[in-house]
Amino acid sequence: MSKYKNFLMDIEETIVNNITVNMVSESENVTELFDITCNKIKKLGNGQFIVGAYDDMIKDVCDWAWEEYWSQYREQTNG
Repeated sequence: MSKYKNFLMDIEETIVNNITVNMVSESENVTELFDITCNKIKKLGNGQFIVGAYDDMIKDVCDWAWEEYWSQYREQTNG
């Protein structure tokens, strides 16, 4: 893999590792989850850089986490 791809995968892993189930479940919506996640990541050593340069990746991971968590309840309701 290229160094840049590894770099991006490391950033994505950092984002994923900083989103907890409690953060998702206690957020009113995915926008609130995004804000909470950004605030948490900003506290990391390279967090200011990640939040400034990779907001779109943070948003995508938050959307994924939100969908993963809440889809289990939709499936129970529909099933």
